[in-house]
Amino acid sequence: MQWDVESGKSEKYMWPSEEVLISHHAKPHRNPSLKRSKQVLALAVSTDGRYLVTGGLDRHVHLWDTRAREHIQAFPGHLAPVSCLVFQPGTSQLFSGSFDRTMKLWDVEDRSHINNLFGHQSEVLTVDCLGKLDDERLLTVGRDRTLRMWKVYLYIYIYIFKCMIAELIRIIWLIYRVYFVYFLL
Repeated sequence: MQWDVESGKSEKYMWPSEEVLISHHAKPHRNPSLKRSKQVLALAVSTDGRYLVTGGLDRHVHLWDTRAREHIQAFPGHLAPVSCLVFQPGTSQLFSGSFDRTMKLWDVEDRSHINNLFGHQSEVLTVDCLGKLDDERLLTVGRDRTLRMWKVYLYIYIYIFKCMIAELIRIIWLIYRVYFVYFLL
């Protein structure tokens, strides 16, 4: 659903048919007699507002054109539901996290997969991209009760913080986003 704040009007995004999804590179459903799940668990909007991405139970990242409200591409690759999405600020690069314990890096302009990030021992629950373009860092939280800080261009995690209850972590990014403090509620 897209709302125009000034006019109060709304318009729906129409979910594409199975044939359109397959033509947009979605993998066919494992059991053709069942319908593909349309449940969305995560979404993100590009910095320029041009793209909307959604992820959910069908294990794909779906790219949408916000102006035309049309489905552009389906990115397959995750082996479990897509749980979180974030664009790298000022770029067309997108990170997707999944219950398959991986983070994937995509380029939505080129419609391509760039790399995978491995490290979590359980589902990835949330992700955020921090820092300036020349010093990107990525934060992820997993059900394995860890918060990981990744160096984006090295594709490795550089810090791991283990916590008692991952859902209660709050992150405060301080002093030029170099140091951060975390604490439990």
